[in-house]
Amino acid sequence: MAKYKVIPGGVCAAKGFSASGVHAGFRANPNKLDLAIIKADVRCAAAGVYTTNKVYGAPIKVDRAHLVDGHAQAVLVNSGNANTCAANGVDLANECCALVAQQLGIAAEDVLPASTGVIGQPMTIDPFARGIPAAAARLQASAEGSSEAAKAIMTTDTYEKEYAIELANISFQDDYGSLSAKAIKKILPYLKEGNQYDVACEYAGYRHSKSSLTKEEIENKALKDKLDILPKNSLRNPVVEKILNQMVNVVNAVIDAYGRPDEIRVELARELKKSAKEREELTKAIAKNTREHDEIRKLLQSEFGMIHVSRNDIIRYKLYEELKENGYKTLYSNQYIPKEKLFSKEIDIEHIIPQARLFDDSLSNKTLEYKAINIEKGNKTAYDFVKDKYGEEGLQEYLNRCETVCNDKKAKLRKLKMQQNDIPDGFIDRDLRNTQYIAKKALSMLKDICRRVVATTGSITDKLREDWQLVDVMKELNLPKYEALGLVERFEDKDGRIIKRIKDWTKRNDHRHHAMDALTVAFTKDVFIQYFNNKNAAWESDCKEHANIIGIKTRYFESGRAVPPMPLGQFRRNHIWKICWFLSKPRIKSLLPM
Repeated sequence: MAKYKVIPGGVCAAKGFSASGVHAGFRANPNKLDLAIIKADVRCAAAGVYTTNKVYGAPIKVDRAHLVDGHAQAVLVNSGNANTCAANGVDLANECCALVAQQLGIAAEDVLPASTGVIGQPMTIDPFARGIPAAAARLQASAEGSSEAAKAIMTTDTYEKEYAIELANISFQDDYGSLSAKAIKKILPYLKEGNQYDVACEYAGYRHSKSSLTKEEIENKALKDKLDILPKNSLRNPVVEKILNQMVNVVNAVIDAYGRPDEIRVELARELKKSAKEREELTKAIAKNTREHDEIRKLLQSEFGMIHVSRNDIIRYKLYEELKENGYKTLYSNQYIPKEKLFSKEIDIEHIIPQARLFDDSLSNKTLEYKAINIEKGNKTAYDFVKDKYGEEGLQEYLNRCETVCNDKKAKLRKLKMQQNDIPDGFIDRDLRNTQYIAKKALSMLKDICRRVVATTGSITDKLREDWQLVDVMKELNLPKYEALGLVERFEDKDGRIIKRIKDWTKRNDHRHHAMDALTVAFTKDVFIQYFNNKNAAWESDCKEHANIIGIKTRYFESGRAVPPMPLGQFRRNHIWKICWFLSKPRIKSLLPM
């Protein structure tokens, strides 16, 4: 989101609104304003968010009735008496709306009453009868009018509650879009609980992205004949442009040769570049993180009273604990974060190197900082910002704090110390591949030429390749050639059989292994993706996915292995061997990127 501008004027900053405040007699002190009116020149679209308490003030009941049509034109507020638990509360609120309507020449149903102050104290119409005409006469579309209204609604407040910002230049990312009425109804309850929009979407089971279209929208979407090359500098990083344009060239070559595809499957295969040992370590790390996150979730529920705990809540807590060695003070400004502020809007999850400069959303590129400092930092690296704001002495203190907090976190420490001019191309390139940005953009682009684009992961492909006994196919295909070259060794297995094995074999010796992976991806049914992505649900009977996962396991798995698309012998003979032979032909080679 772009920067916004704070402007004077409070509630009257927007054109078409006026306000006032007067002393009506709710408070004993005649110098205390205690009744306010805010008026719009025309009827406005209006909505309200109400308390979930069983006990609430009479004005709330009237407001709900007046907002049935979604419009209002004036707000009446008194302080000193909350009009709660009063026998005549509703009748009084309605009578007040009628008085305001009479004074302003509008409908009583377009007036929204509100009261704040002492609970259970009797009220009469008298102070309203005095104050409403006076306040109506003082209405003014100015900062002074707004200030009067803000003072009139103060109870135990120590400052006026008015704030205006200019949003004209606000813009959102391209992947933000509208939601259906159904989605909004699911998300709204979580927003009412005080959650931010992205968190509320997560709780409701939605991604706040325009890439999620309805079935009807997908069917009616106009498709392109080919993908368009991304113009130079159309994205924020030339490395991203280059990678995506390579994809465009390959896809368009395939379309030229075979026509536009009916379905595209995309493998998000970051982990496949790792060795078996590395993947094993990665699996262990994921399991460890899962256990850690479960423990944090329970802690937040018990100690912080959080009903719903999002991924962002867990990340926020982990970043908070990282600051323990610095007395829970932030790295940039060295300001203390009390526990009660941790989940408030005052504290931001801050990117050390801005995403506008490096597509890195990992934990190693995040820390906590006060929102005001984060806004001031803008698109600077942490190092550059601290140096510019606090000078050389402040910079040294910052570096000392970083060493204390991150002495065992080399990746984070490197980013905390990095200047913009010191970010090498290799660093950007490597970290780009540690994010989902390229894959996300690729999926979005491919949906322009195909109605069905399915994403799977390298870990799923790896597991299916093993279950379908495709791991050693490349070795089998190359055995005669390597045997003729004297690069095959023989050994006896435990059953006395002589086994032939290629020396120093790596799948990169035969690039047809990419075709093997592609074929595996092509035969990856949606149920396999669902199963592996939600495997834990099989062990959690209270999970909504439990029955589905158990059903998939029963139907599509045997002895813990995924059932192949056809009998293994037939699969290997009719598909695997043929496709590898097919890809060795010159015409096909010409389509492949070199």
